[in-house]
Amino acid sequence: MSDRLRIGVGLLVVAAAIALFVVLSGGDSSNDSGGAEKLNGKAVSEVPTIRVKGGQPVGGVQELEVDSGERLRFRVTSDIEGEVHVHGYDYEKPIKAGGSVSFDFPAKLQGGFEVELHQGGGENTIADLKVEPG
Repeated sequence: MSDRLRIGVGLLVVAAAIALFVVLSGGDSSNDSGGAEKLNGKAVSEVPTIRVKGGQPVGGVQELEVDSGERLRFRVTSDIEGEVHVHGYDYEKPIKAGGSVSFDFPAKLQGGFEVELHQGGGENTIADLKVEPG
């Protein structure tokens, strides 16, 4: 095989790989995921959102239920800065005022756990998480 032919085949393979990558990654930067919600960059459906105003969950403490072994997915939005803490699992994420944070993890521990917003030296329960045997 000549050097020109090798270079041509190599360029063709690279172009095909780039095209495949673009097709598999969605091809554009829009947030349209066919109606599905995006969480941590992945399209998912029915992501519960806990909205916090003044440190308190809108509508009261939210209930999150999942079977053991399933993925737990939820989002928190807040009008104040703080840190969202999932007790038992010890996941903590900072949240900015007017911002949101997303959680996506396997529910491996069974039982009841609090999800709290820690802010300014205080903490408020924003959700009760219940992980049932699967």
